[in-house]
Amino acid sequence: MEKTKKQPKKKAEQKRVVNAIEPKKNNDCKEYVTSVGKITDYAIALYQNAGVGMQSIHDILPAVKCQHLKSELENEYVEFRKIKERVKEFAHDNHFQLKSNSFMEKAKMWMSIKCGTLFNKTTRHIAELMIVGTVMGLNQVYKDQHDYKCTSRQLDSISADLELIFERNYSNLKLLLKGGHEIEENKKGNGQTKTIEKENNDNKEN
Repeated sequence: MEKTKKQPKKKAEQKRVVNAIEPKKNNDCKEYVTSVGKITDYAIALYQNAGVGMQSIHDILPAVKCQHLKSELENEYVEFRKIKERVKEFAHDNHFQLKSNSFMEKAKMWMSIKCGTLFNKTTRHIAELMIVGTVMGLNQVYKDQHDYKCTSRQLDSISADLELIFERNYSNLKLLLKGGHEIEENKKGNGQTKTIEKENNDNKEN
């Protein structure tokens, strides 16, 4: 009897994650096929980047006396919170959990802000500190967009919106760095600002 040849084992196919909402396709990506783990990492990166923005504003706001800067930071806080809510909704729809920034990261940020405003609490100096943080956040967005290219259309859309938020924040804050006293009104709903609670909302979120 002839021996039947064993069929070579097929390589395990990559898992597909279908997003409920698929924005316009990226021209560089013909197909979005990836692992659940990579999508989870991408979502966590966006979630934590927005969380850092919220945390820094929460920590520095008590030192702000300029009403224009205070209103700007409150608006920024709201925009970061919207990003986090969108990522949370995405994680819920795709059945995975997010991770907040660690306690050590939050403590390090708190110490950095306290030291940075210990001897200089002027509006220009605080605007300068926030600009540095904004550029760091923007750099992280660029790195994430490269590292997670063709991973998720929906997360790409959230990342693009986070990029725009950082860019608007930089444009508004640099006016105060130059000594200006008016924030450029280039955001929808900028006339209404919300007060940030003293308790850090980030600790309440998963």
